[in-house]
Amino acid sequence: GIDVERFHPDGGRAEIGPIVTIGRLVDQKNHDLFLRAAAAVSREVSEARFMIVGDGPLRAALERQACQLGIQDRVVFTGDRGDIETILRTASLFWLTSRWEGMPNVVLEAMASGVPVITTDVGGTRELVSDGVDGFVVPPNDVAAFVRQARRLLRDAAVRRDFSVAA
Repeated sequence: GIDVERFHPDGGRAEIGPIVTIGRLVDQKNHDLFLRAAAAVSREVSEARFMIVGDGPLRAALERQACQLGIQDRVVFTGDRGDIETILRTASLFWLTSRWEGMPNVVLEAMASGVPVITTDVGGTRELVSDGVDGFVVPPNDVAAFVRQARRLLRDAAVRRDFSVAA
C-alpha cells in the first residue's frame, strides 16, 4: 500500500510545475528517453521544466546528454532525496520511461499525490494507470507518444486537473 498521509495532493495547481521522474540512474529506467522527450517538449512548451530524482552509475552520462540536447538549464538532477512526497506535490506530470518494470510503487506514489502519469507499457503499469483517465500508457521507447501526451496535459489546465483528481 501507499502511505496516503505522506503521499497526497496539495489541492491543485494552475501553474505548470516540473515534469518529474524518480528512480535509479540505470539502463532499466531509460532516462535517455526521458531526456529526448524533455528536449522535444521544451521546444513546444516554453515553461516546461524537468526533474530527475535519484542517483546511479549513469548520472554523468545523462548530465552530458542534457547538455548535448541543449536542455541543461531546464533539467535538475537532484540525486537521492528523502522528500519524494514534497517533490511530487510540486509536479505537473510524472513520467516513467522504463524499459522493464514489475509493479512500480513510484507510479502509485505519484497518483496518490494527484500527479498525472505518463508511463511506458511495461510490467504492471497498465494495471495501475487508466489510459486516458488518470494518465497515459505509451509504447516503450516512444518519444513522440510522451511528447504528444505531455503537450496535451501541459496545454490544458482543466484536463490536467481532471487527470489529477482521477489519479
